[in-house]
Parts: sequence; structure tokens; C-alpha cells
Amino acid sequence: MKRLGASLAALLLVLGFAPARAAVLCKARTGALLVRDACKRSEASVDLVQFGPAGAPGTRGAAGFGAVLNDTNNAFVGSLLDDPLVVPTVATRVLRTVEEDVVSFTVDAATGFLDASFPFVVYYEHPGCTGRLFLAPLISTNQPMFPQALIHDGIAFYPVDALELHPTVSVLTFTTMGSCSGTFTAPDQCCVPAPGTPLVAEGKALALGSFGLVPPFHTDAP
Repeated sequence: MKRLGASLAALLLVLGFAPARAAVLCKARTGALLVRDACKRSEASVDLVQFGPAGAPGTRGAAGFGAVLNDTNNAFVGSLLDDPLVVPTVATRVLRTVEEDVVSFTVDAATGFLDASFPFVVYYEHPGCTGRLFLAPLISTNQPMFPQALIHDGIAFYPVDALELHPTVSVLTFTTMGSCSGTFTAPDQCCVPAPGTPLVAEGKALALGSFGLVPPFHTDAP
């Protein structure tokens, strides 16, 4: 029941903050609940009515942030997950729909999207770091429904499916040429043969420049 409550709260956040998009809950084969614009063929749409009639209204909570982050040209960056009062001074998280997936990105209002602050790897189904990619995804601490994009040098890697055991044969890391034990591609990509069956989620890679956003970013009330 707690998981359902968190899912419903997350869904309402997307419906309330994202600009003019219809979000639905989708159940993956593993049982994980995901927020999308439309469910994939392998997923089942979840109708919250099936969990029973709505209960009595609860006590009205405090008002949410209800703000979005826009770029210098007033183009939409994302719906704020964090307090807009701290946006000018620290990194903050925003929600943005990419194709049919709702993804959390970490941004700095002054400089734009932020690289991950820790090392991460990207798994691939074929040799030479080719084919489908997979991630051991982060889940936003306060919003467990939303996968967190892992950013490196302007490329965002983000999960689009639930965690499963997937056979993979190569791994992409980011390091120096001297530390690379596989095939090195400047400036810092190292592809290493690493056959295995890790618990990962299928993912996608996106060049953030395709958004066409120009920092600095600023908050706007709804």
C-alpha cells in the first residue's frame, strides 16, 4: 500500500507540473510501476480504480512548489522536484519527458545540465560497446517513481525499463588512456569486454544539445 501511495503521489506530480502531457501508470513484467505517456507493448496499463473506491479526503497538505525551470529564451527545461528558493545556489532536479519516458535530470541554473558526481558504467549487449545499452539505474531519493539520468560530457544515459537480468558482453567506462584495459576512444571512453548477466535496466543515450536549451536557467511560477 505504501508503494501504491508513492506511485500515486508521483503520478500527480507529473500531471500537475509537466506542461500539457497525459501520464499513465504502467506495470512491467517484473511488477515495477513506471510513469509514461503511453505503456509499451510488454506492459499493462494500471487503473487505480481497481484498488478499490477512493477513501475519505485527508487533511489538506502544504502547497507544493508548482514551478518550472526555463532557459534564457523561456524554453521549458523541466518541472522542479526541489525547492525553487535554492535553485540559484545549488544543483537541483527537474522532471522532463523524453519521448514516452519521464526522467529526472540534475541541473545547475547557471551552467545547465550537470555531469554525474560519481563514476558509472554502461553495459552493452554486443562487443565493442554496441547494440542495446543497459544501466544499473539510480532512483531519485524523494521521488522513487522517476529514473535519474546519468550525464557525462553532454550525453545523458537513462533507464527506460524495469530491472532484469540481461546478458551483456561489454562495458563502457570513462577514464584515462593509461587506465583503460580495453579499447580507448578520446577523450575518455574505455570499452572493455566483460561478459556477464547483471541486474540492469534497458536504457537510452541522449545528446542534451538536442534540447536546444541555453543557460542560465530561471524559475517560473505556474
